[in-house]
Amino acid sequence: MKSLSQATGLPHSLSPRQRAWQRFRRNRLGYWSLILFVAIFVLSLCAEVLSSNRPLVVRYKDEWYFPIVKVYPETTFDGISPRRRTTSIPISATASPRMAISRCSR
Repeated sequence: MKSLSQATGLPHSLSPRQRAWQRFRRNRLGYWSLILFVAIFVLSLCAEVLSSNRPLVVRYKDEWYFPIVKVYPETTFDGISPRRRTTSIPISATASPRMAISRCSR
């Protein structure tokens, strides 16, 4: 009868966690799925920057601006108001007028 270390092909001096990790690494589909999952997870950490409604870089009148880092006043881009432009849109502006009326009548 073979001992446990001879049957699994692993040295007996490894800890249970190390043996489990080596068994998992031998499962090719599971191992590559883990790598793909970690890569997608790391990419999702940058999703807010990549998919925001603010540009990353702007070139305007031969000057470079970085709106993702700094908020510029409207006058920088020939706007009227010296106030900073907000990036959020009120809910009532995005909803249709009929939907806004139905919300108020409830």
